[in-house]
Amino acid sequence: MVHAELSVVRYRPLAHSKAHWALHLHILGGNESKQHFIYQANGEPGALALDVVEANPMQSQRFREEILVCEIDGERAIAEVKECLRRQPMRNDIVTWTCQDWVMESLETLNDEMLVDEYQYAEAKEKLETAYHN
Repeated sequence: MVHAELSVVRYRPLAHSKAHWALHLHILGGNESKQHFIYQANGEPGALALDVVEANPMQSQRFREEILVCEIDGERAIAEVKECLRRQPMRNDIVTWTCQDWVMESLETLNDEMLVDEYQYAEAKEKLETAYHN
């Protein structure tokens, strides 16, 4: 059976910046066996855009940590998570809005759409709030 792990990846900050956050969808079975997809808000403040990269985030020199959010079972659920992340809006009208905000709002949307259950969402949110805006 096809399943995946959804995690938040934190990267070491570049000089004079905040730590970069992204969502990592690691597919562990099926035709996309062992594929890694990184979903992230990239760009300058006020001009962020969704960037989806097929790469293992742990191979980045800036990799700091990965926080598991949940496991996703089945091709249909994985496809729904991918689509939800692609639809997640960028709030470029808010100058202080960052990649960290995009990750937090994406997790909230996944929870609202019942793709991440309440317990998993609450647990991940608690862990992430301690690192928020660092």
